[in-house]
Amino acid sequence: MNILTRIRGASSSRGHGWWQSFTVAVNDEGFTVTEALRRERSANYSATWSGISAVCFQDGGLGSDVFRIYTSSASNPILVPVEAVGGNLFWLQLTERGLFPEFISAQAVPSRSKSSTLW
Repeated sequence: MNILTRIRGASSSRGHGWWQSFTVAVNDEGFTVTEALRRERSANYSATWSGISAVCFQDGGLGSDVFRIYTSSASNPILVPVEAVGGNLFWLQLTERGLFPEFISAQAVPSRSKSSTLW
């Protein structure tokens, strides 16, 4: 079973939550995370693939797993919920680009302890 199949299986068994207010769009240059805030304008966070300096995967327990993406241009990480619309595609792009390789993903996926994996 490949990593994307495991990701989809893990995310399909979870309920609804805070991550539904996020969408993730990816392209050849980078990605954008949009957070639809309730009473405010939507917030957008973008980065290029080449600007990523570190990737931290945090197990969400019964909630959504989250990537914290550290870049060379921002002081705070960009949060990317795996269960957000486009979250699985984002994870696949990280894997294909070697930014969070499959062997690291394979260690992170089965965790349910709310632990973190930094790459």
